[in-house]
Amino acid sequence: MKKILKLATVAAFAVTGWSPSLGQVQDYPIKPIRIVVGFSAGGGVDIIARALAERASTELKQSVIVDNRPGANGMIAAEYVARAPKDGYTLLFTLNSHVLSTLLYAKPTYRLQDFTPISVVTNGFLVLFYRPSALGERSATDVVANMHKRQVTYASYGIGSLAHLYGEQLARVGNFDLLHVAYKGQTEAVSGMMAGDVDTAFLSPGASTQFPTGRTKILAVAAEKRLSTLPSTPTFAEIGIPSLDRGTFLGLLAPAGTPAAAVKTWETVIHSVVKDAVFLERAKKLYMEPVGSSSQEFSKIIEDDVKLWAPLIKSLDLKLD
Repeated sequence: MKKILKLATVAAFAVTGWSPSLGQVQDYPIKPIRIVVGFSAGGGVDIIARALAERASTELKQSVIVDNRPGANGMIAAEYVARAPKDGYTLLFTLNSHVLSTLLYAKPTYRLQDFTPISVVTNGFLVLFYRPSALGERSATDVVANMHKRQVTYASYGIGSLAHLYGEQLARVGNFDLLHVAYKGQTEAVSGMMAGDVDTAFLSPGASTQFPTGRTKILAVAAEKRLSTLPSTPTFAEIGIPSLDRGTFLGLLAPAGTPAAAVKTWETVIHSVVKDAVFLERAKKLYMEPVGSSSQEFSKIIEDDVKLWAPLIKSLDLKLD
């Protein structure tokens, strides 16, 4: 009799396509979800993560909690999530440094293959600030011409940072003689600019609020097209400098092996969140553009980042401990 019941149960599973584990995934989520952020509370990554969590809690009818685990350029958080259960209840919210760390560090604590990309939530962008007192202020063409006449110093917020790599890329594609000056963070780079220690700096557009009026200008934005938040600022391509058009993604990832149903649920949620008026207003204040990509599109973005930055990092012989 038990054998008959067992066979009947298996047959029912085969006919309906249901299994206990699949049924649990289809009910996802049934408990609070944790989004781990590898950076301190209050920064741009954290602000967007919390805006996402707040709206997602409503969409999913379940608590979504942001867990800040800063340190090691985001690697502490990434390693934690990589080792978490593959059930969709522990996720990672991060940016391009997630890719760069695997290329820069001699012993990264995770591999890109340890994660399943879910969706790019927003894109951020870097701009090149310059001091008119050092490079002129008539037009972008004049500034570029002046940059070609001598060695130009540029600040970044750290060796191996995206700002550093953008400067190296700019030197190559624009045929400039650029000298990199690394600071501990954006605030310190701004101070360096104000002290006249550097001529230019790759920073987020929001740094403009830290500069006194008229002391600096923005030459161009590293994006494919002009930003809605900076409509009068040209892209690098518009001023004749190609190959500086990649944004800084802020995206959500899950441990590799997370059920596809959970990944799809979050894709759908993020597509809705990036259209929400409150979320859009928060992103706008940070000069970020909403995206809401698919998992496949996010995977391609990561692949393209590796293809772009790996050869440059190798050519610079950049390795961090």
